[in-house]
Amino acid sequence: LVDSTPRRSSRYRPPKPRFEVYQPRGLIAWIPEEAGITLFGFHAKLNHRFEDEYEIGRWAKTLTQPRNGRFVFVDRKAELKVGDTIYYKTVITHNGVTYRG
Repeated sequence: LVDSTPRRSSRYRPPKPRFEVYQPRGLIAWIPEEAGITLFGFHAKLNHRFEDEYEIGRWAKTLTQPRNGRFVFVDRKAELKVGDTIYYKTVITHNGVTYRG
């Protein structure tokens, strides 16, 4: 007996952060609250890639409690210009398993 039904991967895929940039200042990075997520770590640099996996970056925050349905990183003083690039890394713990992205 052959089952030709495509199988979906049961592997969890952490959400990618969404960004909001405000003028003249402000940066918000967030992921939605999902059942099983207990930690969102956000590390980012402006216009420079990370040198290695241990580098923290200009912005770094570990969040363990969602607010209004989101895990939210906020920097009200960040000044970004058109053409800037945000390089980021995330750490998300879901059901006790840590995912790095």
